[in-house]
Order: sequence, then structure tokens, then C-alpha cells
Amino acid sequence: MLSRFSPRTYSMRSFSIALCFFCAGCGFGFLALSGTIDTVRASSNLVPHTALYHMSADGSGLKRLADDPQYGLWGSAWSPDGKHIVVTFEPLAGNQDERNIRGQLYLLDADGQNVRQLTHNERSNYLVEWSHDGKKLAFVSQQGKHTETAEIYTINADGSDERRLTNNAVWDYGATWSPDDQQIAFGSNMGGTWQIWLMNADGSNQRPLSNRAHGNAPKWSPDGRFIVLKSDREGNDNLYVMEPDGSNQTNVTHNSSINTMPSWSPDSQKIVFSSDREGTPNIYAMNRNGSDLVNLTRDSGLDAQLPSWSPDGKQIIFHAQPVETGSVAYLRDNAELLVGALIGVLVLVTLLVFVWRRRNNL
Repeated sequence: MLSRFSPRTYSMRSFSIALCFFCAGCGFGFLALSGTIDTVRASSNLVPHTALYHMSADGSGLKRLADDPQYGLWGSAWSPDGKHIVVTFEPLAGNQDERNIRGQLYLLDADGQNVRQLTHNERSNYLVEWSHDGKKLAFVSQQGKHTETAEIYTINADGSDERRLTNNAVWDYGATWSPDDQQIAFGSNMGGTWQIWLMNADGSNQRPLSNRAHGNAPKWSPDGRFIVLKSDREGNDNLYVMEPDGSNQTNVTHNSSINTMPSWSPDSQKIVFSSDREGTPNIYAMNRNGSDLVNLTRDSGLDAQLPSWSPDGKQIIFHAQPVETGSVAYLRDNAELLVGALIGVLVLVTLLVFVWRRRNNL
């Protein structure tokens, strides 16, 4: 007959206690997991619920300009006369499959009112830019998201005469008009690496720059003297300024974070862009050479991206969503899950070691 306090009985009871603590730790982890599930469920669509915001060029006067409960609004661009804004509307419902995403271009008045649809196709249309005469729009278009190909299209400002300019079965990203609207620079991974290419405004004579420029998402300066682009040539996403032929390429951000989607001020002296160098994506402004860097949306509580400068240089428009509904909340909740799991494991290991030592001493 076993003694009430025999090593076997003690170890069994201790193991039961350890198991209870382990379950408690796992329960804590499960509570954290439930928070994660709720967070993911709240943003389970592939399209985030972003809205349009605008602010003064110095970051003051931040206000929400346009929002829609059924759409994510992103990638806006001012018309040359400052009277209109073009933006991509992506429906939030039914976007559980990347192949089903259909983002269409819409035209808004500068105050966010009088919304009307420009594109009517079965693709996702984004990263739009106005021609300088205000008559045409250039944009990227693809079937769904994360596919193997995206092409450059143009359309009249009234939504008529949609034309496909590239047909190369690779990913083209970003299109920008030359100051005289006769050429379009664009990023393409033709040949297997990202390069900046040029073509005529009708899509003819497509060729890489005479001085190869690794990168995409180019923006031609209003004065025609420079092009800014995003490139990861040094291992990180940084912005480079160069001359239109690709010469004199200069890194103007020098940062290990993601720096992307630049836009020029009307006088070609400043560049506004988005960067996550302080954790959450914010809108930054700097001089053309990278000096005098300013975070314009710090403490806004927004995940802010894709800025565009107004033609008069007084305002900046961008899309954003509150950080708590985005990836920050998701990472926070997963951290709680990890802590809960670690507590459970540590408690179990500690008590098993105690049981083993106690048993060996008896």
C-alpha cells in the first residue's frame, strides 16, 4: 500500500498542479488570441478601410476629407487646376480573394463632394497621375492583387477613351508624365529587375533610361529637371533623385525603414513621402536634397500613406486609417498571445524541475 506522501503520490499531485498552471497560462494565451481573432475579423478583408485626409503643407489643420463605409479610398491625386481629386475606391465587402478585388477610379471635387466614377472595368486601378494639361490620367491596372502582371493605362479626365499602353506580361508600377506631356516614365521589372523606363504618351518607343536606374514609382518634378523614385538597390527602400536621363542618382533618405511614394511640391523644391521610420507609417516632407526632414503626421494616430501635393503648394492629401485598426493592433495582440504561451511553458518547466528534484531527494 502506497504511503500518502510517497514520491509517486507527491509527483502525481505536483504534476497535476503543474498541469493546472499550464492550463491557466494557456488560458491567458487564449484570451489574448481571442483579442487577435477579433482584430483580424475586424479587418479580415484584403482591402483596409482607409479614408482621405488633407492638411496644410506644414502638417497643421489635419482633417478628414472623404470617407465611405463600403469602400477603402486610397492613392489620391490633385488635378492641375486644384479643383478635383482622383482616387481609387475599393469595395470592402466580398474581398476575401485577391483575384476578386476591383478598385475603380473616381473623381471628386476638391472638397470631397460630387463623387462620380471614371473607370468601369473588371480590374484594380490605382496610382493615378494627371497630365499637366488636365486632359488625361495615367494609372496602373491589374487583375486583383499580387498577380504576375500589371500594366500602364491612360484615360481621358471624363472617363472616356481608356487605352492600354504597356503589354509586357510583367509588373509595371508607377507612371509619371513629362512636363510637356509627351512622354511617360514608369517602373517595370522587364528583364527580371526593377528599372525606370520611358515611352511616348501613346505607349510607343518603350525603352529603359540611357543611364539604368534601378527602382519604381517614379515622379517627374514639375520643372522637368529631376525624377524621384523608390529603390531597394542598397537593401532598403530609399528615395533617389536623378536627372531625367538617369544620371546623377542620389540617395536622399538614407534610412533602413520603408521610404516610398514620393510627390513633388509645385516649385520642385520639396518632396513629400511616406515612411515607417518611427514605427507607424507617417507623412514626411524634406528638401529635394534630403535636408530639413519633418514628420507632418506625428501624433495623428493615423497610418498615413501616399501623399499628394496640391497645385498651389498649400495642402497635402493622403489616405490613412487609425493605427488601432491596422497592423499595430494586430502585432500588439499577438504579443499578448506570445506572453501568455511563454508564461504557461515557464510555469510547467519550473514545476516539473521542482518535482524531479523533490522526487530524487526522497
